[in-house]
Amino acid sequence: MDDPLPENRPLRILIADDSHSDRLILKTLLRRLGHEVEDAENGLEAVNIFRKSAPDIVLLDALMPVMDGMEAARQIKVLAGEQLVPLIFLTSLSDAGAWLVAWRLAATIF
Repeated sequence: MDDPLPENRPLRILIADDSHSDRLILKTLLRRLGHEVEDAENGLEAVNIFRKSAPDIVLLDALMPVMDGMEAARQIKVLAGEQLVPLIFLTSLSDAGAWLVAWRLAATIF
């Protein structure tokens, strides 16, 4: 009944945020914890990076230029297929409609 713990390896994490300083802070913290981190400054870049490197987890800002986080999340979900890839929104949005969209995408909002 007790499954063995998964391999203890660094996570591959993708951060998508149009704020350079927010990306830098998150990258620094996550790398210090031993994880591999890539970053994108908009949703389109995030989708393209996801295609190439298939990260384990994606941290997204909801509001970004070129492609917002909601659309990037939709496309990443399609690309991930049956693979579970947690999508976590790091955003200041408090609009109930935005939360509903994220919930439908099975994302977590922080």
